[in-house]
Amino acid sequence: IISNNLFNQDLDNSKYIIYRGSAAAIQALALNKIVIYLEFKDEINIDPLYMLKYKFYVNEAHELKKIF
Repeated sequence: IISNNLFNQDLDNSKYIIYRGSAAAIQALALNKIVIYLEFKDEINIDPLYMLKYKFYVNEAHELKKIF
């Protein structure tokens, strides 16, 4: 889904944030959103929140069902 809203509007309207190596994850965390790192197999982890203990990792879309 592609949004025509400003990023901050989408962030305000979201409970979960799926991210990958983005400062957007830090913004989401500051707003108490649930952050989910999209981890690709056989690729380097570029998670800017790698030290955070309380977050989710997913490799495939079906894994999101466990979180939602």
